[in-house]
Order: sequence, then structure tokens, then C-alpha cells
Amino acid sequence: MNFFKVASVSDAQERIKTLLRGCRGVEKVSLRDSRGRILAEDIHSQEDVPNFNKSTVDGYAVVAKDTYGASESLPTILSNIGRVEMGEEPSFNLEAGQCAYVPTGGMLPEGSTGVVMVEYSEELEDEAFLHSSVSNGENIIYRGEDIREGDTILNAGAEMTPENMGALAAAGVMELPVYRKIVFSIISTGDEIRDTSKGIETAQVRDINSYTIGASIEKFGGVVDSIAIIGDDLDLLKGKIEESFKSSDVVILSGGSSVGTKDFTLKAIEELGGEIIIHGISMKPGKPTIIGRIGEKLVVGLPGHPVSATMVFRALFEEAMTGGREIPYRLPLAKDIHSTPGRTTYQTVTIEEGKAVPTYGKSGVISLLSKAFGYIIIPTHKEGYRSDEIVEVYKL
Repeated sequence: MNFFKVASVSDAQERIKTLLRGCRGVEKVSLRDSRGRILAEDIHSQEDVPNFNKSTVDGYAVVAKDTYGASESLPTILSNIGRVEMGEEPSFNLEAGQCAYVPTGGMLPEGSTGVVMVEYSEELEDEAFLHSSVSNGENIIYRGEDIREGDTILNAGAEMTPENMGALAAAGVMELPVYRKIVFSIISTGDEIRDTSKGIETAQVRDINSYTIGASIEKFGGVVDSIAIIGDDLDLLKGKIEESFKSSDVVILSGGSSVGTKDFTLKAIEELGGEIIIHGISMKPGKPTIIGRIGEKLVVGLPGHPVSATMVFRALFEEAMTGGREIPYRLPLAKDIHSTPGRTTYQTVTIEEGKAVPTYGKSGVISLLSKAFGYIIIPTHKEGYRSDEIVEVYKL
């Protein structure tokens, strides 16, 4: 493929989504272990939640019409026929002229149509003096009001957040089908790359990308199976890719994705019988990106520069792995930003005095990311944004 016949960001994203679907089997996990997982099927409730009528306050269950007209100076006097204990079913029904004490969350006796808060009551022997009226249904949560039997609680594709886990716990769903986590291997390439645990000499650099990409994989719900550093050696690279595919769905290569004499990603994929799907994406940073396939396995060659590698990985994989990006902050821009039409620009920003301030630096400078709050996306059809224009800021 001609390197300069690049794909759009949206086309590359769709290709990644399609390719990842083939990696995603379905497995069942316990609700307790489901945080962060993505549902593979709709979940329907097998019961009403709650499964009884309950009080939302400490007070007296009543027939609501008995309290009409009650006031501080002219209370309604009702026969107090008992008390409901938490977690127990009442042993009596309620009729007109009667009331019963019920704690918050307690089950209401049959016949109750309202609950008067205890603050508006006085109890004297077997009678209760109620100084406030209630309407039908006041201070009551009815059976099935939260979730009805047969209701769809969560749709396929939903992320299992703490709140969603709570909804399933309420309905008694203890096991659920989720997509299997996608397994990645990361290979950092280049004669100059060294393990971060070892010292470096002049002209050598530490392996940054396995940390930034590895952390992003885990953030998006994937698993890092292996990490390796390979020099500029085609045969070693091919061997490591083949080895990685024994236990991984996706191999991420950083470095070697351009067209230099020691850029071997393209050649390695081709010599392993693979297919080059995309070579070059119309984005800044990150144009020299490769998306390929070897059999059913996905190979992605990222640029070696840390900023480019991180931004490209996020652009391609975040939505494909999580179902969408995080909700952006909408903020005014502190100064003009210029962009080249025809490519999508990912511009890092900081936040100062409530405004997004663009930050600049070369794509090999990792501090550009560590000092940034987030980034904005300038689409291909725009030449930039004006100062004070509202932009969407995505947190890094």
C-alpha cells in the first residue's frame, strides 16, 4: 500500500472495532468480579424490586384518607395496632381508623396507603395522634417501582460500573455474561531502546511506551500478557511476533512503523503471511501507523515517539474497547489553535483559570503528556479554533 494514501481516523477506528470483535469471546463472571467488564447480553430482571411495598421514612402506616385535615392543633387520632420489625412480614392488615409503626425500609401492612412521618406524631398507650396529613402513596415505594419483573436492567455493551453492579445485586443477578478481556503483547523496537530497570549510555533511551501503552490497555479493560524489547532485527522481530500470538489476541509494536531502512514492522507482517490493512492515518501526531492482520490476529505498529504512540493507541482503541470515550469537559479556549486541514489533530491542553490552554512540544517529549490535563480533537475540515471558542476537552 502506498504510504501516502492514508486512511482517516474514523476509518481506522472502524477497522479496529471490526477486528477486535473477532477476538472477543464471551465468558461468565460473578457479579462480585464484574467491575469494569462489558456486558455481552441484555440482562432482564427475574423479580420485582423491591418485592414488597415499603416505607421510605420512620413513621405510622395509615389509610391516607383518615389523615385528611390533620394539623398541629387538630390531630387525627387513630388506633395503634402494632409495630412492624425490619426484615419481617407484618402479621396484621390495616383498616380504616387504624395505624401501625413502620421503620424506614420496613414492609407495610396490607391496606396501607400512606405513611405519616414520626416527627408529626405522638403516641399515647394504644393510640397515635397524627399532626399531618398524607396523600395516597406518600412516603411509600411500591413493589416493582424500582425494577419490574421482565424489565431490561442493563443492555449489552454496558460497562459494569459500581452503580450498575448495585442494580443487578438488587435484582439478585449473581452471574452475568461479559466479553472476554482482550489480551495484548507489547513489543518495543529499536537498537536504542533499553529496559527501564537498567542503566543507559549516551544515545540510548529507556522503554517508555510499554508503560504508557500497557497502562492504557488495562485502563480500557484489556490484559497485558507480555512485554518485550527487540533491536532492529527483522528475524528477531518476526520470531517475537509469532511467539506473542500463542497467548495474545493483539500485538502492539512501537517504533519501526515508518519507511526508514530499519523500520521493519511492515516487512515483518508481510513475511509472516499477514495483510496490511492500513499504512498511514491522517492524524497528528501519529501519521506513520500500521494496522495489519496475521490470520485472525491483529498487529498494530505505532510510532516510536511516546506522545504519538500514546495518542494513536487512545484514538484507535478507547472506543473499540470501552464502547465510547469519557464525557468531555466543555471549556473556552485560552488562545487560538491552528491546524492543517485534511488531518485530525489531537492537541494537548492544560487548564488555567477555567480555560483550555494549548501545550506544545515535539512528539518525542513525554513531559508534554505528563504536564497536560487532556486533549482536544480538531477535525479534518477545520483549520483550528479561535480564542474563547468552546471546545471539548477529553481527560488523559
